[in-house]
Parts: sequence; structure tokens; C-alpha cells
Amino acid sequence: MVKGVDLSRKRSAARRLVLPTVLAGWFAAAFAFGGCGGADLNAHGPDGPKTCEARTESLLTPLDPEGRSSSIALGRAKQGPLKGKTLAFVADADAHAVIVVDVDGKKQIASVDLGAEPGQLVLLPDGRLLVTLKSSNQLAVLHAKQDGSFSLGCSVSTKTEPIGIALAGDEVLVSSGWGRSIEVFGAKDMARKAAIEVEREPRTITISDDGKKAFVSHAIGGRLTVLSLPEHKVDKVIKLITKNDAFGALPDDMDGGPVALVNKLENAVAKPPDEIPGENFVRIASQGFTMAKTRKPAGRLLLPQTLVDPGSKTARVNGYGPENNFAIGMVEVVDMAKGEIASASSKLGTAGLMSLGEDRRFAFGVESGFVPCLLPRDAVIDDASSTLLVACLGVDAVIAYDAASAEPSEVERIRWNVPAGPTGVALDSARRRAVVFSQFERVLQILDLAEIDKMASPSDPKEQRITLSPLKTPMTLSMLLGRQIFHSTGDARISSSNVACASCHVDGREDGLVWASPDGPRRTRSLVNALGETAPYGWDGERKDIASFLQLEFRRLHGQGLRNVQLESLLTYVDSLKPPQVAAPSTDATLIAKGKTVFASPAAGCASCHVGGASDGKVHDIGSRTGNDRRATFDTPSLFGVAGRSPYFHDGRFDTLDSLLLTPHADSGKEPPPLDAAQREALVAYLRSL
Repeated sequence: MVKGVDLSRKRSAARRLVLPTVLAGWFAAAFAFGGCGGADLNAHGPDGPKTCEARTESLLTPLDPEGRSSSIALGRAKQGPLKGKTLAFVADADAHAVIVVDVDGKKQIASVDLGAEPGQLVLLPDGRLLVTLKSSNQLAVLHAKQDGSFSLGCSVSTKTEPIGIALAGDEVLVSSGWGRSIEVFGAKDMARKAAIEVEREPRTITISDDGKKAFVSHAIGGRLTVLSLPEHKVDKVIKLITKNDAFGALPDDMDGGPVALVNKLENAVAKPPDEIPGENFVRIASQGFTMAKTRKPAGRLLLPQTLVDPGSKTARVNGYGPENNFAIGMVEVVDMAKGEIASASSKLGTAGLMSLGEDRRFAFGVESGFVPCLLPRDAVIDDASSTLLVACLGVDAVIAYDAASAEPSEVERIRWNVPAGPTGVALDSARRRAVVFSQFERVLQILDLAEIDKMASPSDPKEQRITLSPLKTPMTLSMLLGRQIFHSTGDARISSSNVACASCHVDGREDGLVWASPDGPRRTRSLVNALGETAPYGWDGERKDIASFLQLEFRRLHGQGLRNVQLESLLTYVDSLKPPQVAAPSTDATLIAKGKTVFASPAAGCASCHVGGASDGKVHDIGSRTGNDRRATFDTPSLFGVAGRSPYFHDGRFDTLDSLLLTPHADSGKEPPPLDAAQREALVAYLRSL
């Protein structure tokens, strides 16, 4: 990870580089499938007027009764030449399209060009396919045709970066990652009904059995938001933190080894809510991309997470976080009726502590036989076997856990190695199979669920793979390699631990955490637009070029370093990370204009360092040094996208922009800028518009 650049502050990691399969598909002769153009989704087309409402007769039956969204959904054709066949619908972010695949025939049959990057999709009971369009801030409605393709229906505008979708009775809920919002639409006509502001980076939405509550996971921050659907408001926020006095640097004199350590952890529970991550060995959950609801037993919500310890803000350490710091894969269990974490699931059990030895590199699967699920991206429950299936992007695997267990992550039933980049998994329960979408290799993998029942070793999966058609514009080799390095865990070239660039730079941004470091407390910085405008690099601004900065980071992570080609590939991928297309602000334009004037005023003093909202490329002493900081001067960060990356300052001392403007130098004894409440409100509105 890269603390100061933004590049990846904690540990990059590498997984199997399976480029041959990718290249074989992408550099093959292009195969053109029929589909729809990606122009105006609301225009009239050859199929007649575009409409949000369902057609008279549904052509598809969804195979997921929960109406949950993912990068892949399954449906059964009800009539026409495909009648009875299982079809997979894939949100292909690289192709900006929805790909339709005949799972039984193992072939792609259609491609619907969306003209924008899709987030997730869901097949409704009436046969409509809803797709979020991340890069154009829209929710699109597609109507099925008998040949397996789709016609484009309507689209409605959303908050910035729509991702997750959930059906809740006669309403459709949409999460917007950058927009920090859950929007509510009428399921019939997609008329907007409400917008609920939530905490940062909301992702998956799960509806309670009685339809009265919605649970929202967050990719960062260790939060689970509970919404009251009748009132369309936030009911409560559950903090996903875990306290245990053995989570920090593990004692060398632990008698009895792993067994004694496990016994010592028996009383570990996730309490209390005011515990501070990094202090007193408190770990916080991260990577909250997904969750799944159980039916047997009912009322349990399973959340695959990664537990991290950022270390104490008052500590100086050799790397980032406490010594021998490893990410721990875990499945949190939430009682949906009570809205509380089940105490048993919040223990750090044997699965997180296997193979401990004097050399901690052999812990947590780095060089041992145990590899936890890292970077979980999708989850679904097979009711027939009471099994939780999790797509683990960081280890290129789908891992099956006992969904009925009090501690699901302690009972791994089977795992399937899959092609690189698994982002979605969907069930065909009737035919005892699951289908996995691996984005990096553009492959669907069919898994035999009977292997769970028989406790059998996974069969050779190569015959059960479906390769999607090549991209019209292939990605470069450097881009492919860089993306894999960025998301890979366990790469000794970057880190001696088991975390990846993506572990701290979630979706290329940041995890919202402040880490102990050799320089003092340091907040993770976003990598979006990080290379072109942020030199010098690091919060301290000590490194003038990115290569030397990364070498410093690798040393701090006890990594071996990347060769030139590998480093260039990583930088190619990082340089491709762009900010979302921000939706039109709901704030009064007059207020934003007033805030711009305040920003440029000598009284505020913003524009002298943040030139045009960007960085002046210099370091300054603004009185923000703490007693644990090695230096008093800090690099000027760009303010573009500042609304989406709280907390603020190098040590994350301010949770909101308003609190920053109210007392920016509270710890230094300096006077705050002479801004009244109205000026601060206007300035915040302007900053949020950048």
C-alpha cells in the first residue's frame, strides 16, 4: 500500500498469474454477437417505445428467490427456442455490456451494449433485468427476448456510482457507493420515492424476512447499516469490530503454541461499540462487499469480512500496523431480529490462527497450508446443504462454509480454485450447481454442488468453463498484469504478509483507516488520479518520483520488491483508476458559487495551497503535527473528490468537512479561520462539488 501516494499502503500480493487463458481468449479472432447499441436508453427503438414497466408475459424465471444483485444472475427460459435452459446474465464491466450465456450449452449467445460500466444486476420475478450503470449514474431496465438477447427499456438517474440492487416488495432499493446513498424506487415504474443518506461506500442490500428492514453492507469502515423501510430512514448502525488481547503482536513466549493461543481467545467477543480500531488490539472489519441471509436457521445474516489491525495512533512501528500484522478472513454473524452481532461469530477461532510458528510468515496461510478467504466479493447460501459460498477475489477461489455453524469461518467444507478475479457467484439449486464469474479471465466456472454433499475433493474444473467472447478493444498486457498484482494476496515481492494493494486501497481508493507507521499515524490515501498530480509522494512529501516511493513502501512491508516490468504494470493499472462521474449535485448552485468565493478568499486561505482545488506540490507546516509525528510538514493533498474520502488530515482527526473547518488547528493552539456558520456551509457545499 502506499501511504502517501496513495499507491498501496499495506501489502500488495500476488496470486497465480493466469494470463495464458486470458490472452488465448482476448487475442483470438473476434466473435460478434447480436445485441443492442448503447445509445440513449430512453429513446424509441425497433422494439417500440421504451418502458420501465414489465411486459405482458415474462420470458424468464429468476433462480434466486431473494432478488439479490451480483455481477452474475441466473434465470430459466420459459418459452421459445431456449425453453428450459439455464441462462447466465453477466455484468461485464470491462466490455460495458451485459453478456448472456447458455449455461447448459456452454456458450455465449448475446451481448447487450450498455454504453457505460455496469455495476451489478438482478433478474426480477416479472422477467425484467435491472442493471446499475456505475459510470453514468443510471439504473437501466432491460426486457428479455425469446432468443436470449434483450431490448433496452428505460433508465432512471441515480446518485453517484450506483452498485447494489435489492427487491423489497413493491420497491427497488439501489446503493450508490460514492453517493453514500440508498435510493428507493417503485418496482412497477421505477419512480423515485426516497433517498436515504448512509455511511461511506454502501454495497450489498439484504431485506429482512418480514420486509420491514434492509441491511446494508459497506466496503470500508466496519459498518452494517439497518434501514427501516416503512419510514425510509436509518434505524441503526452496527459497528463490526472485534477486541482480543492476542490480536496484536503475538507473544513469543506463548506456552503451548497455537492450542494455548486458541484457548486464550475463548472469551473474545466483539464489544463494546466505542472501542477504537488499533487501540488495545481492537480489529475492525473491512472489505464488506457482500452478505447473505440464511433460511435454516432463519434470521441470520452472514457477512464475509477481512479483519485488520491498523495499530495505535500513538505508536511508532517499522511497517504499517503492529508487528507481524496479518489480515484475517472471517464470517461475521448478525442476528437480524435483534440487529446485533452474534457473540460466537466474533471470536478469533482456530481458522485464523493455524500454523503459527516462530516465523510469523508461516501464519495465516502465507506459507502454510491454510489460506483464508481474502477480498470477499460475493456470497450466496445453498439451502439444500446449509452452505455459504463465498467468491474470494484475493485467493482466486470459491470457499464453502457451514452456514448453520455459530462460527461459519471455522467450518470450511470445500473450496474450488477458479480462474482469476472471481467477483460473482449464482446458484442453480434445482440442478445442484453454482456458476462463478471470474472477471479478470472473462470465464464462467460451473461448480458441482454435489461435491459438498459427498464431502468430495473438487473435480477438475477445466471441462466446466465457459470463456466469454474477446473484448472489442483488448486490454494491454501491462494492464492485465497490473490488475492481478494489485488484487493478489500473499506476494512476497510486495509484502511478507497476506494483504494486497486492494486490501487497503479498496476499489483503488482507500479504507478510511489511520495506520501506525514509522512516521506517525497516517491515513490511507486514495489512488484515484494518484500518479499524475500528486508528486511529491507520501504524506511527508519526501519522495520526488513514484518508483523510489514504492521501493520505500515495499521495504516497510518487508517485501522483496518488483522488477521493472512488474512495477510498470502495477503503475499502468493504478493510472487507469479514475474518479466516478459525479451526479449533478442536489445542493443549491447559488450556495456552491458562494462557497467557491469563500474558498478563494484570503480569510479562508484555501486557494494559496490547494490551487484550483488541486495540490501545489509542496509541503507545509500548518500546525497539525502530533507528538508521534516524525515531521511537522505535510504534503498538500488534492481536494478533488474530497467529499468521498473521510476522515481528514494525515491522522484522520476530523470525521467531517464541517468539523475540519470549525477547528482545523485545534491541537496546535492556532486560531481557526474567521468563517461564520453560513460561510462554512457554503464552503462545504463547494468542496463536495469538486
